[in-house]
Amino acid sequence: MTALTATINKKFRQVRLGIQGSPVYYWISLASAVDRAAREEECQTGGIRIARNGRDGWEAEVAWKSSLWKSKKHCYRFEKNCLTHWIELEGHGRISQVTFFSGTVNGAEEACVPGFGSVYTAAPNFLDKPWSHPSEYTANSAGNLTPLWGSALNGGPLMFAVGEQGLSGWIGIGLLARPGQYGFHTMAFNQKRRHALNTPDHIVGTQAITLDYLGSEAVKGRWVSPKLMLFSGRDAADCLRRYCRSVYAGGYASKPVSRRAAWWQRPIFCTWHEQVALAARRRGAAGYFDQLNGRNVRRWLARLDRKGVPIGTVILDALWQKDDGRNEADPFKFPDFRGFVEELHARNYRVLLWIKAWETKGIPAAWCVTRGGKPVMADPTHIEYRGYAEQMVRRLLGHGPGCYHADGLKIDGTNVLPSGKGLKSKGERYGFELLHAYFKLMYDAAKSARSDALVSVFTANPYMADCCDMVRLGDLYTFRGDPIHTMRWRAATYRAALPHALIDTDGALHFSVREDTEQLLAEQAQLGVPSLYQADYLVKSRPFVKPAIRRLTQAEYCLLRRFCGGRMQTARRRPFSASGPDGLLPLPRI
Repeated sequence: MTALTATINKKFRQVRLGIQGSPVYYWISLASAVDRAAREEECQTGGIRIARNGRDGWEAEVAWKSSLWKSKKHCYRFEKNCLTHWIELEGHGRISQVTFFSGTVNGAEEACVPGFGSVYTAAPNFLDKPWSHPSEYTANSAGNLTPLWGSALNGGPLMFAVGEQGLSGWIGIGLLARPGQYGFHTMAFNQKRRHALNTPDHIVGTQAITLDYLGSEAVKGRWVSPKLMLFSGRDAADCLRRYCRSVYAGGYASKPVSRRAAWWQRPIFCTWHEQVALAARRRGAAGYFDQLNGRNVRRWLARLDRKGVPIGTVILDALWQKDDGRNEADPFKFPDFRGFVEELHARNYRVLLWIKAWETKGIPAAWCVTRGGKPVMADPTHIEYRGYAEQMVRRLLGHGPGCYHADGLKIDGTNVLPSGKGLKSKGERYGFELLHAYFKLMYDAAKSARSDALVSVFTANPYMADCCDMVRLGDLYTFRGDPIHTMRWRAATYRAALPHALIDTDGALHFSVREDTEQLLAEQAQLGVPSLYQADYLVKSRPFVKPAIRRLTQAEYCLLRRFCGGRMQTARRRPFSASGPDGLLPLPRI
């Protein structure tokens, strides 16, 4: 691997990073800023102290006189082909954002000098855009990102990589945060502070890294920022893998429990796109939810069975319940919901139930995260909501009287996590910390209800590794005419970030306007667990293209049989009861 070089230039207040044998360089400013909600920090020139300088690396500290904090210093350590940087300060107040490598020094903004043409983001987005210009904004968020038309996965690995496409030798920039330090909502590249926005040369960016806390991070005395690691890799993909390995090796994310149930790998049928197709045929988009009932599910499964398509797990999508808050079965759609679940069990199907995250329906406002006193989302840090959620999950998955006895959860909608100033949670947890709190609450409740419960989510952040078993490729929207590129990007991100998790391929036929079913299914077979969204009808729709709705062909059913058959046979050769006392199998090591 090409080695990273790092030298301090005191005259220009920079650490100059380069890669041996490569034209790529990244000169980062020694200035950084820790701003408050109403004020941006300004600093006066600090002294640079070299604490250690030897053949194996160096350490340095830069002390600054801050306009907002009692004391402040920037710390650097270069060793083993990696530069680590963090900020230490003392004072009192709430942080709005932390900007690494850019700040106001003696009245002037100082930032970075890029020697690269591309920036890679490890957070897939609906624009299907992994590459950005060095002076362009890109980010990774705990919620949705409007500039990128939404987060395709609910948070990715907290890293970027910079370099030249087609050339070997890239620099990775990754965040190392301890549990409890993930209270920021967004990690951004090239987010400009007010002073930087006033520059007349708008084509020049800062190339800074920003953690956006939105005023939620409280400083009460001494405060230490998360660390940034800057390192070299062959290319962007290599940087992603190296970063994720460092996160796990350094204890910055909890490793998952190393066991899984054999049935988790069986082919999946999700009801959602059959609901869409049925509503479309009846000319009523508002009727998506109305199409999910016992009669239709039986018909869809019977259709697949007659065509010889083997299915092991059924996802009952939205809305099997009366509403998406209390998650009580709709008695008009399913007069005996427990009986229906047991009927599916008797036919050798496992059942996952779709639930919507953050929903406030049916719970008191006091159990919610608020803004200006008004509830905006359920609060997983509130003790009474936690008890309510645990009881609800027990009802969904438990075996006792009044329970539904389902086999797991498909947790959806977590990417609508609210952001902005003024949020208030009972446990003072925000951003990625709040997201983790919700996932962990639901995951632990599911495992308490049944040890082999399968919990499916769509996040690719290693911090969530201890609260998911399966990850979904998600809605495969893309600007392209087919979803293959975005499928590959998301799957590659998952493999690096959550290597323990199974990948639900999240049926892609709806999103392709090309007649390429065989290619799509072959691609999915390489990526993860087969997941079908079609049993009878296929809807293909895209803006500016005439929509199509038709029945699946005999040739397509043959492809589906081939697509699912190997997985189902493998699962049957390892029956659930033969896997151990609780049916759990060992996971691959991280």
